[in-house]
Amino acid sequence: MCFLSGSPPKKKGGKPNPDYQRDSQKLGKEWETGMCHACCNNCPGCFCGCFFPCCFACHLRGRVLEGDWSRYACCQKMCCYDKLCCQTCENNCPQCTMMCESVLCLGLAVTSTKNYLQQDRQIVTDPCDNRLIAFSNCLMILSCVCDILACFIPGLEDAACIIGCISDTVFCMVQACAQAQVGLETSKYKTKQDSPKGSGQQRGSHQQQQRGGGRVSQQPRGAGRV
Repeated sequence: MCFLSGSPPKKKGGKPNPDYQRDSQKLGKEWETGMCHACCNNCPGCFCGCFFPCCFACHLRGRVLEGDWSRYACCQKMCCYDKLCCQTCENNCPQCTMMCESVLCLGLAVTSTKNYLQQDRQIVTDPCDNRLIAFSNCLMILSCVCDILACFIPGLEDAACIIGCISDTVFCMVQACAQAQVGLETSKYKTKQDSPKGSGQQRGSHQQQQRGGGRVSQQPRGAGRV
């Protein structure tokens, strides 16, 4: 299951990326909640991300940009930006462009918001986030392969349909958790200046709990926040 590894990104040849390791040690700040626990720690955010994903994606992008839409770019310049002709739309009506981005490329819109916030506030990647995203991507690839095979093998149509439904459900859940994660982070720290600087400490103030008997007790974080 090497595709589902949560290890830090590696350079070509399979060697660890020293730049990533150095930056992680230097930054040290972690998300207020990982994607695995985002649905419990931010239930309203997960609900909005699941049932109103496009609208919530637009809302979160505005939060991450701190209301300054002059900083907006399609996918925040993280995906094929030089090959797209979005600059005119971005400058004239960034909110409408963001809505089109969320409708046409929801996965990229959510990922771009999450990655932009992570880079802007210098947050270390949660390994479990990588596993969830990789699992969703693998299911989507499997679904595409099954759909292609079903075109030539009639008996695979039902199986391809089932795998497609599972893939869509997992994608919906993963992107909702990612949006809930960003929602909790921007709810607790509305601006970059409010966000604490990382120093290799614990994950957010909600995770500073008592230690006893070699076990860490965790309390629900950010209940009722979107």
